[in-house]
Amino acid sequence: AVLCFIVHRAMEDRVLADLAAAGFDDITVAQARIMARVGAKGTRVTDLAEQARVTKQTASFTVDQLERAGYVRRVPDPADARARLVVFAERGL
Repeated sequence: AVLCFIVHRAMEDRVLADLAAAGFDDITVAQARIMARVGAKGTRVTDLAEQARVTKQTASFTVDQLERAGYVRRVPDPADARARLVVFAERGL
């Protein structure tokens, strides 16, 4: 298990380094973990939190940061007018 963890962290570091080299140097590991879970048609914050194994508050805070940076945006959920989906913004794509 430790060896898998070491490889996972090394891969995260490489991906973030490549993103930084491409001009996306403002993305943190926590933000990347949330962004990796945004589906093609959007994902609710509660689902992002569950998939990333963080609290809803943490996921919401992270989505707020990503939204301010222009990577994601929140849109109405067509299946439930009370809910919002997190979708990729142009910069996030």
